[in-house]
Amino acid sequence: MQQAVQQSTDFQNISAMMNSLNVHFYAMLLARDTGIFINHAQARRTWTQTQTNVRLRLPQMNTFASFESAFYYMIS
Repeated sequence: MQQAVQQSTDFQNISAMMNSLNVHFYAMLLARDTGIFINHAQARRTWTQTQTNVRLRLPQMNTFASFESAFYYMIS
């Protein structure tokens, strides 16, 4: 009985962990597609790059450069 309860709680913990991983993964996809997450270093770098240009590409300041940087931002 005790072992069955332990196995069920383990399964619940693993399920909850997988659910949170899925949520983070979809959040990363959302960030990549819409740029709602702000990577501050990337934003500062983009700002200094675009200051020299005539036209500021403002929407790019809040977007990740790549999916890898979004993933690194999520795990760091």
